[in-house]
Amino acid sequence: DNRENLPGRRGTTLAFPALTVGGANPGTQVLFPGPNWPAWAPLQIACYACGRQFGTASVLIHQKTCLKKHAWGSDLLPAKRRVALPEPPTAFALPVSGDSEEAFNHYNNDAMDVYTTHATVCRYCISQEKIRRDEEAAAAAAAEAEAARRRVAEEERLRREAEESARQDEEERLRRE
Repeated sequence: DNRENLPGRRGTTLAFPALTVGGANPGTQVLFPGPNWPAWAPLQIACYACGRQFGTASVLIHQKTCLKKHAWGSDLLPAKRRVALPEPPTAFALPVSGDSEEAFNHYNNDAMDVYTTHATVCRYCISQEKIRRDEEAAAAAAAEAEAARRRVAEEERLRREAEESARQDEEERLRRE
């Protein structure tokens, strides 16, 4: 497959220090764009405000929206808990389509440094991480409750079948007598 050799089309897997918001999984690494990212995928740019990956055409649009969302979320916090919005990385220019993989890697490393530094002190980011974990826990609890309900329903069905079978056996025994 020649797609792997196309310039500017190889995906990158970058390792960054783990974001341990709320103490989740200390010492682990976050991979960007990810272990299942196809080797021929277009290069992506990390958002310095949220850490997500975007294409060269949409990253600036996303960053404006993302910063607005952070500002709105921060405005909901008490004044003493607010943190200034993160500043964009300045060491390397925002890469554009056709730039080298190295340019993407340098910018993404800077962007993720800004993101991890900001997210560990930003109460909005911490609360978003907590909300995400709470939603995952609620979904897991709901799935467990549904599984328990199904087990009880299956046990009830089997009990009724056993009672019906016992009743039929008893009727058959009485007919024979």
